[in-house]
Amino acid sequence: MSVTLHYFDGYGRAEGIRMILHGLGIEFTDNRYNQETFAAFSATGVSETSQVPCLEIDGKSLVESRAIERYLLVRGGVTTSGNYEGYVNDSTISFLDDVRLTMAKFIYVDNNIAGLVEWMKNELPWYLNKLSARLNEHNLFVNDKPQHADWAVFEFVYDVFLREKNAEKSKPLLEAHAPKLITFAENFKNNNAGLASYLATRPECEF
Repeated sequence: MSVTLHYFDGYGRAEGIRMILHGLGIEFTDNRYNQETFAAFSATGVSETSQVPCLEIDGKSLVESRAIERYLLVRGGVTTSGNYEGYVNDSTISFLDDVRLTMAKFIYVDNNIAGLVEWMKNELPWYLNKLSARLNEHNLFVNDKPQHADWAVFEFVYDVFLREKNAEKSKPLLEAHAPKLITFAENFKNNNAGLASYLATRPECEF
């Protein structure tokens, strides 16, 4: 059965999904839209909300990025054990998403890149330190195997701080305030051949 991901020609809210698909070895069609072609897709009714990301898989059409990620991971046998592990997993993702919403507001609502730079310099280190403090003895966030929280944090750390386009300006912030997150991201990538291969060959995107 074919698997198709629908999103814009960028990383955005679909990149975590792409990483998981490659990491789990799931072949898929990566449909990337511009504004014109997105309007045509939106009118098809494939997406329940007429929005993207949207993933067609298992005869279903899924929406909402974190829910799609969770679906794929559970489908691949990635689940937490017990209430507390579930809490750690979900609260780490929620904490991270609070950070991402703040950053997105500077960019897409306020159109204030200078303000974002100042916030990242003065406020973001506190959040990075809190994330880093959650890493356990396995250099993961929940237990001894990668869970949804690990995938979510990896995508954030890699794309914001470590990918080639951003590393020169952004990596020093991690080096100064949360170096354990660099080690986490490097180990996470190197321990998944499908993910590493994708990151080495994926197209460079602006967002």
